[in-house]
Amino acid sequence: MCKTYWTREVTIRELRQFIRDYPEFRVNTSVATIRVLHGHALVHAIYKFGGLRKLNQELILGLTIKYHTWSKEEVFEEFRRLRQQDIPITSKSLDQLGRQDLLGAVAKFGNLDQFKTAIGLSVTRQNYWSEERIISELKPIVAEFGRIPSEAVLKSLGRNDLGRAIHKKGGVRKFSELTGASSIGYYRANDGHYLQSGYECLFDNLLFKYRIPHRVHVKLSTLYTYRSDFLINGTHIEICGYDPREHPAYFSRLERKIALYQQLGLPYLLITKKTFNTGIQNTAKSLLALLTASNLLSSNLIENTEDNYSIMPLAYWSNLDHIKKELLPLCEKYGRMPTDREFRKEKKLALINGIYRYYGSYYRLAGLLGIKILYKPKGYYTEENAVTEYRQLCTEHQKHLSLAELQKLKAYGLAGYISKNGGFLPIRNLGGLNYPQRKIPTGFYTLEKAFQEYSGLCSVAGKYLTAKETRAVAGALATYIETNGGYLEIRERIAEDKTMKISIIHSK
Repeated sequence: MCKTYWTREVTIRELRQFIRDYPEFRVNTSVATIRVLHGHALVHAIYKFGGLRKLNQELILGLTIKYHTWSKEEVFEEFRRLRQQDIPITSKSLDQLGRQDLLGAVAKFGNLDQFKTAIGLSVTRQNYWSEERIISELKPIVAEFGRIPSEAVLKSLGRNDLGRAIHKKGGVRKFSELTGASSIGYYRANDGHYLQSGYECLFDNLLFKYRIPHRVHVKLSTLYTYRSDFLINGTHIEICGYDPREHPAYFSRLERKIALYQQLGLPYLLITKKTFNTGIQNTAKSLLALLTASNLLSSNLIENTEDNYSIMPLAYWSNLDHIKKELLPLCEKYGRMPTDREFRKEKKLALINGIYRYYGSYYRLAGLLGIKILYKPKGYYTEENAVTEYRQLCTEHQKHLSLAELQKLKAYGLAGYISKNGGFLPIRNLGGLNYPQRKIPTGFYTLEKAFQEYSGLCSVAGKYLTAKETRAVAGALATYIETNGGYLEIRERIAEDKTMKISIIHSK
């Protein structure tokens, strides 16, 4: 439901109603039972206002609660234990582990971010990292190191939050320009490998594109510090990106490495700079031909591989003209910014990576280029925006739209917001449209209601309705019966009722 729906008063009212609907809950108290029979929303609200034990004591609900009562220090100890086991401490991961008891204890004493900060874990802060803040926090680190460290070094300093922020906001090179500081000269390939030159990056991207297994920076021997650039099927690859006149020291080191290959009897392949200076398409063909001639891959590999990836380095997409060259024909085809699924269908994974790396999102790029887009940015949907957009769509179609209908209209953001914030009932009420409700709300049925409705249907039909027949006329009732004892139990009760005169016909 909408975030503002679950006040303390609403939570108490819904909890009392739940207890009235399910009297057996008093002696078999379980948060899991509430989750199954009512849904996550009420459970989260109970945690928000102190947990089930606290509400039971304050409101004298008469519930029998047997679970452990947490102290604040015990919560800290449990988080420290989880941290030692490398278990992510997030609401989602704890919920998946079935640790609702711990989440309830957290809600009792504060919030998860407070506990994470206290035990030294970084906390993701929404809208915290602006370019100005990143530059401000980089300055003392640059002063210490004399340059912008890599993301790996920042992580070792306990500043992986800053490293991630730099990555999301444009990368080390961008902030090298903004701060006037030098940066480590690496290139990030499409498969995540960090390479020391642009030529190595192109070669790695080619291997990734054609799914060629490879390793990078492989040590030649435990007795030496030398490492090869790549290792493919037992053959070491050296990418030579310089001319002898440009870097004589580099070639001197390369000669020593080649001598070591020969001494150790290791197969190797040297790829020179001129291979890369023939245009990107010719470069790819030349490299593949070279690898095929060296028996490092089969000759039919190209024909059997889909063209999903570009071998261009990611920095290629920092130029908006390169983005537009690939993007605008797709926008013309779809009449708008393509969805993520449509980009992938068109095999534009490299373009996707470039958009997210340098422009943050499809939405931001669409705004920059004035392109129509279906998706909304993260954080766009508030209760007000969701109600307004849902009301508009329902008015256009003259009915309350379901989740499937919203998705069919490609209103994925709105559908996601509604499903994560309590479902359709509250947002339809706020929308003020008087279309008939087509779905029975969660918690509507009790055992007595189900008995009365099913027996009435059977009385009209003059027989016990089968599961299939019940579902055809009352789907929600059928679901309730199937998950609460089944048809045999409810038929036995009907048989005991002397007012009912129905012949028994077993379901198939």
